[in-house]
Amino acid sequence: MGSLYGDKQYSSESMEFGKYMESLFFDVLVDRMGFISVDREDVGKDMGGDGRTRVFAVARATEDEDWRGVDFYIYNSVKKGWVAVDLTVSRNHADLAQKDDKEKADGIYVVKLDAFDLENAAKGGETFVDAISQELAEAIQRAARDRKLFLEQ
Repeated sequence: MGSLYGDKQYSSESMEFGKYMESLFFDVLVDRMGFISVDREDVGKDMGGDGRTRVFAVARATEDEDWRGVDFYIYNSVKKGWVAVDLTVSRNHADLAQKDDKEKADGIYVVKLDAFDLENAAKGGETFVDAISQELAEAIQRAARDRKLFLEQ
């Protein structure tokens, strides 16, 4: 089975590759993990859910927010709030350190994924979907611990 991106060759540090990975991540959340896709205008709103009925939603950030490092907003009904997420597949230590610093300073939580895992999750590999779920859950837990989840009152 070939690569999802066909014959195209991407540098793992290119903006085009990053956008492609963001698209895969979004598709995996919605198509494989059951997240509800919502508009950016819905971010901050209570999307429902409770202890018995869990609701997870995802919204793409605006272009302006993307320039500031936010790729997505994720809603988690268990923790009852939204978290700003920066997705990365980079393995560059300097880039990762910078993203970790941004997480601490700005509350934009880093989800570090392997491009191989993301590509295989998009193809339906449950092990890979589980790995993505775990990374995302850890980012949400860090946000909850830091009291950075938000919900409009």
